[in-house]
Amino acid sequence: MLNLTGQWLNDEEFINALGVSNLGTAMLEELKKGHEPLAELKNKRAKAHAKLRNLIDAAGELDILHDRKARSVYYHLHALGEGANDDAKADEYRELQGVLFPDGLNVVKLPFLEEGGAALALERTVSPDMRAKLAAIVVGEHTLDDLFGAWIAAGVALGKVVDQRAELKASLTRTGSAVGEIDLRGGRSRWVKAVNGLLWAIEMDEKLGPLAERVRAALDEAIAAKLRARDSGDDVGASADPQEEVSVAEDPEGDDGESDGEVDQVDQIDQIDGDDVSEVAE
Repeated sequence: MLNLTGQWLNDEEFINALGVSNLGTAMLEELKKGHEPLAELKNKRAKAHAKLRNLIDAAGELDILHDRKARSVYYHLHALGEGANDDAKADEYRELQGVLFPDGLNVVKLPFLEEGGAALALERTVSPDMRAKLAAIVVGEHTLDDLFGAWIAAGVALGKVVDQRAELKASLTRTGSAVGEIDLRGGRSRWVKAVNGLLWAIEMDEKLGPLAERVRAALDEAIAAKLRARDSGDDVGASADPQEEVSVAEDPEGDDGESDGEVDQVDQIDQIDGDDVSEVAE
């Protein structure tokens, strides 16, 4: 668990305890090499997911604005056409409505990306003369041209946000560029090997013996805390977004030695930590 190794690396007493032997010093460096890159990867990925969440929220808000403004223009033109005493004027309103809404209010039922494309197309279709007619119709504090402009602006912005969202989602896939699953897999594997190395060093070097109880107790508590959080539904580290789940195949560089109990301990942490790395050491 990343926060556990982070605590160790920021604990001067722990660092000094490892420094009493050459093996301990070497394992400390390996722990840093395992922890720091993974921490950086997870931080970068978390920022990417936060940006993705913001884009999703922005798309929803722009869609609402787009639909409100479109309905406002539609119903105002419909009301003016129905209420006009002059048939020629009524036909003018209906003609405007027909140009702006060739499929009626289906424009507000389109997928986000199509709404963006429709807004761009409509902006190019409406002539300056039509815009002038809309500008001459005052509705409260605004003109219909103001409402039309807001409708189109929201649609165009929605299309751009949806494009950005799709690009960012793609970058978070297994082979994506913004810390994809494969990047996290490699970092996770290095972290597992580093913790396994620390446990092995503690067993091999009697000078590091005083650390054994502390390290194992910390790992046990980390496992228990994670399981409690998962059982209670309060596991903030477990993402509801499927793209946060990282599936890791067998480690091609796995050791051929026999498995010790302490290795199983790291394996258990790894499997419940949401990253599903099950290859700790064979």
